[in-house]
Amino acid sequence: MKGTISKGRMLCASLVFLTALSLSAAEVWFDFERTGLASDWNQPTGEARLSWEKALVDEAAPADEDKPAGQALRIKGPAKGFAYTKRDLLPANLADQEIFAMQIRGHGGNAPATIEVQFIEPDGKSKFWRKVEVADQEWRELRLPLKYFRTSGTRLPQWDRLRFFGLYLRTPAEFSVDNLRFVSRPGANACLGVPDLREIAFGDRPEARLQAGTNWLVLTDCADLDLAEMSGRLQKLADDLRRDFAFFPPPATPPTLIIFAHEQHYRDFPLRLAGRFNSQAERAGSDGYTMMGIATSYWDPQKGARRPVYYHEFVHSWMEKAGRFADDGGWLHEGIANYYQLQLFPQSNFNKLVQEGLTKENFRLPLRELCSGRRIPVNRYWQALTVVDLLLNQPPYSQKRRALLEAFREGNSTDLNLYLEKILETNWDAFEKDWKAFCRQRYP
Repeated sequence: MKGTISKGRMLCASLVFLTALSLSAAEVWFDFERTGLASDWNQPTGEARLSWEKALVDEAAPADEDKPAGQALRIKGPAKGFAYTKRDLLPANLADQEIFAMQIRGHGGNAPATIEVQFIEPDGKSKFWRKVEVADQEWRELRLPLKYFRTSGTRLPQWDRLRFFGLYLRTPAEFSVDNLRFVSRPGANACLGVPDLREIAFGDRPEARLQAGTNWLVLTDCADLDLAEMSGRLQKLADDLRRDFAFFPPPATPPTLIIFAHEQHYRDFPLRLAGRFNSQAERAGSDGYTMMGIATSYWDPQKGARRPVYYHEFVHSWMEKAGRFADDGGWLHEGIANYYQLQLFPQSNFNKLVQEGLTKENFRLPLRELCSGRRIPVNRYWQALTVVDLLLNQPPYSQKRRALLEAFREGNSTDLNLYLEKILETNWDAFEKDWKAFCRQRYP
């Protein structure tokens, strides 16, 4: 089941304002000493306006090498104003950077303004972003760890695909920025690593264990969990996913499953995670919860390492990490997760459930509605599973799954209405007929 944090996906830690810290291994990107804005910045949208200003607040004050000097960029606009750079000005090695830093100061009096710092893919449909509050009217240094940026889009962004930098105004705002730069250091980069996850999940508890395989990772603080038994199933699951989706590139970080010894710690994990990046969260409500490509659940001594929800959530993690499909609770994610769960843990009454769904119209959704890309109810997961089964295993649909999934990803939508005729070369009446015939034969 999808994990949501304030309707957004987050990849980041707390927002930190610091006064005049020097940064080692910093690559200065923009210092705004060049004349003219048109060469580097696009025409802003949403009635935002750009202008130069002198960076020194008090020209009579003694020079401070850690404070901005010369020219700074001033941005003013209403809510939804947007300023963004020309294409391909970002450094090519963003994935190797640890921090984005800039000097910033506000001009809006007592009320703080809220903006977003964004790094955007070419089509504008996928991006990394951070919410920032601008209140101080003195220059302050803002440091944002890149590994803790949120994401948006059905297609998850990748650091090597980013082409634009943007500043989006969530509220009316007037502020200035200077000395935009990226900071790197050995051993640090833009990816959320195992030490980060372990610390967020378990703090300094010494009982936390790690088990890694080929294309998967498990973290747990449960001493009773048989990691050897779990490893065999996870490796089979990862191998099956890689076989069926061989066209997905290897993930930058491994699909990850966290199993908590105590249910309370599991349910509170979203709160702890959200606290790292100044956001809101809800406690986990279901028995499994996946967010940011991190699958989570808790120990059940009655089921041990054979608890199906562990593997269901792991598939969600794999689809986010390898497929770059954000877990939106829609037919594709839930269909795939339930399909592979059923391969590991067959459900004795599943065939009966399918046949009942076929004969009773109120037990199913029209496929046009089911596959629209919107969240589906739990009692229609069986239907999403069977559609995925059809697409994976029944010609001619199975021969077109690569083209279909790539179209979903590039189009930033899993709405099958957009691709049924273009990719699958059929219409809804024919597709529904084929699906029913497949289900009757596959699940007698």
